[in-house]
Amino acid sequence: MFTPEFFERTSRSHSFEDIVFVPTGRPSEETLEPFGEDILHAAIPRVPRAGFGYAILKDGPTEEAANVFNLWRLKGISQLAGLQKPSGQLFHHTRFTHSLVASAIAVLMALNNKLKKPAVRALKLAGDIHDALTIAYGDRLKGSDKLLDEDLQFPHLLKGAAQESFLGRYGVDQQLLIDIVQGRGLFAEIFAIADRLSYLANDVDAFLDQDSFFGSIYQEGYPDIQELVARRKYMFGLWSAVRVDDGKVFVEDADWLGDVLEIRALMFASVYFNPKSRPLGRLTSIFLAKHLLKTGVVSRKDLFQLTDADLDALIAGHFGSEAPRFIDPSGERPVIETFRTPEDGERRRRELLRMGAPIVLIDEQPPTNPATGTLVRSGQNILSFQKARPTRAAKIEAILAAAPTVRLFHFPGRRYEDLPLLLREVADISRETYLAETT
Repeated sequence: MFTPEFFERTSRSHSFEDIVFVPTGRPSEETLEPFGEDILHAAIPRVPRAGFGYAILKDGPTEEAANVFNLWRLKGISQLAGLQKPSGQLFHHTRFTHSLVASAIAVLMALNNKLKKPAVRALKLAGDIHDALTIAYGDRLKGSDKLLDEDLQFPHLLKGAAQESFLGRYGVDQQLLIDIVQGRGLFAEIFAIADRLSYLANDVDAFLDQDSFFGSIYQEGYPDIQELVARRKYMFGLWSAVRVDDGKVFVEDADWLGDVLEIRALMFASVYFNPKSRPLGRLTSIFLAKHLLKTGVVSRKDLFQLTDADLDALIAGHFGSEAPRFIDPSGERPVIETFRTPEDGERRRRELLRMGAPIVLIDEQPPTNPATGTLVRSGQNILSFQKARPTRAAKIEAILAAAPTVRLFHFPGRRYEDLPLLLREVADISRETYLAETT
C-alpha cells in the first residue's frame, strides 16, 4: 500500500510503465540523480503536501501521448488563467504540470486498490490528456460556452488515425476514457478525486508562497487556508485514504476529506471566484478576445490550438498595441460589484452603459459542486460526507454559496481620453455593443 509515509521511509523508486514514484525522505537531487538524461520534461521530487514525488521517463507512453495529443501546448496555458495572488503576483504554474500530477495521483489510487492494468492505463491517460483541449485563457474566456468546454469536446480529441492507433496499442478503450473525463462511472469518481487533489496541491502551494502579512491583509481566506493546511503534514495525500470496494469509491477518513473540501471551498472564495484576484490586464484580454471571437477574427478552433502568449500577441497585433496583460494598472482602480446570477450582472452592465460609463467589464463562472456528496466510511457504514458530517458539510456549502460567481468592474469618473489605448478600444466596443442591443 502506497502512502505518504511509505514514500518518506523507502529508499527505492517504484514505477508503473514510464512514471516513476521516487522516495521523498532524501534530498531532491539524490532522488532524481539515478535517472539522469532519461527523465522527460517533467519531474517533481515532491508534489506539494501530497506525500510523493515522481519522474516521467523518455520514450514511453506519456511522451508519445504528448506528441499525439499535443500536450506540449499546455506548457503555455496558465493553470489559473491569469489570476493573481493577493500580493499582486501572477500564478505561473501550468495545465501541463496539473495534468501530469493528476495522472500520477490517479495511478497511485488505482495501484493501491489493485485495479487491473487496463484500468490503471485508462486512468493514467485520462490524467495526461483530460485538459488537452483547454483553450487559451482557459476558464475565464470559456465561460458557459459549451463549444469551448474541454470536457464536452473531449471526444473530438480522440478522433484521427494517430489517436486511434495510440489507444489500440496501449489497450485503452475509447468510450471508457470519455466516460472518465466526462464524469460517468466508477473510474470517473476516482479520477475526480485525483483531479481535485492535483489542482489543490499546486494552487494552494502557489497561493501560500507569499508574505503572510500581505496574504492576511488582502485576502480573508489566506489565514484560514494556512491554518487548515498546517493540520496535516500531507494534507493532499488524501489519495492514500481512497478505497474502491463493492462498486463504490469512498474515503476512509471523513475528517481528512472535510479539511480538503473546506480548503477547496476557501480557494474558490479567496482566489477562483474572488474579484480582487483579476488583474485589469487579463480582464481586458478576455474582453477583447471575446470580441475577436464574436467578429470572426479568431475562431473556436484557433482557441484550442493557441497558447496564452499566442492569444496575447494576436490581440496586440490586431489592435496595434502592447499585449493587454501588460497594461499598467496604476490609476486604473475599478469599482467592483458582485452578483449571484448572470441576469443581474447583465442588467447592471446595461444600466451603467446607459448612464455613460466608458468601460464595464463582466467576469462570470458557473457555480461549482461542493463535492460534499463524496462517500466516506462512517463506522461500519459507507455514507455521503453530507450525512456523515452534516455540520461540516453545511459550512463548506455555505462558503461556496457566498462566493460571487458574477463580477462586474467599472471606472466611474474616468475620462475616455485619459484611458490607455486598449481600454479605449474596450470603451468603443462596449458602446457599440450597447447601442446595437438597444436599437
